[in-house]
Amino acid sequence: MDKKALRSKIRRQKAAMTPAQIEACSRELTRKALASPLYEAAQSVYGYLPYNQEVRTLELLQAALDSGKGVAVPKVFGDTMRFIWLTSLQDVAPGYCGIPEPLADSPEADDPHALVLMPGLAFDPAGHRVGYGGGFYDNIPRVLPKGTRAVLDAEKWPLLPIFPFLMKEGGVEPREMYRTYNCGLGMLLIMNRENAEKAKEILKSINEPVYEVGEITKGNQDVVVTGGLFNE
Repeated sequence: MDKKALRSKIRRQKAAMTPAQIEACSRELTRKALASPLYEAAQSVYGYLPYNQEVRTLELLQAALDSGKGVAVPKVFGDTMRFIWLTSLQDVAPGYCGIPEPLADSPEADDPHALVLMPGLAFDPAGHRVGYGGGFYDNIPRVLPKGTRAVLDAEKWPLLPIFPFLMKEGGVEPREMYRTYNCGLGMLLIMNRENAEKAKEILKSINEPVYEVGEITKGNQDVVVTGGLFNE
C-alpha cells in the first residue's frame, strides 16, 4: 500500500474514533512514555499542545512539569516558530491556525538533548513515521494540469530553524519533511507571469512577505524540490 492510500485508511480509522477512545489511547501512550528510559534520562521535554485528533499530551507534559523537567512547546512569532519554555499548562491560548500556544513571551528553549515528542498521523512499532501529508508533494499536484511539474527552489524562501531541528532530532529524511510540512511557506500561488507581478504588488502593499520560489515545467503532475533541507 502506498503512503497516499495508507494515509486515507488511517484518517478514516481516526475519524471513526470516539473522544473516549482517543482519551484511552492517549493515556496508554502516556503511560508507556513515562516508563521509557529516554523520558527518565531527559532533563527537558519538547512537546506539543494537542489539536483536533492528535494524541493528548497534557498529562505527560504536566507529569514532566511536576517532576521538575523543563517543558517547551512551539509558538509562532510572525514567520518563525520556536520552542518556548512553558511553566504552566494554564498559560496557553489558541494561536496560529487555532493551535494552542503559550500566552507569555517566555524564554526560548535551549536544551540540545531534550526529548522531542513529534506529532504524526501514525507510527509503526519501529518508530517510522507517517506524516499528515500536508506538504509539497501531496498538496501541489492537486492543482497542477496534466503534463506539468512544479519545480521549487527551497533556497528562495527563509528556512525556519524549527525544520532542520525536527529533521535532525526526529531522523526524518528531507523529502519526508517537505511531504509533511510546508517548511515556512504559508501559501503557494501558481499563476502566469503577468498576474504574478500584480499579486506581488498587492501582497507587498499589505506587508506580506513574498517569494518567487519556482516555476511550472513539463512533467507528470508532480513536484521537484531542491535546496533547503536537502543541503542540511
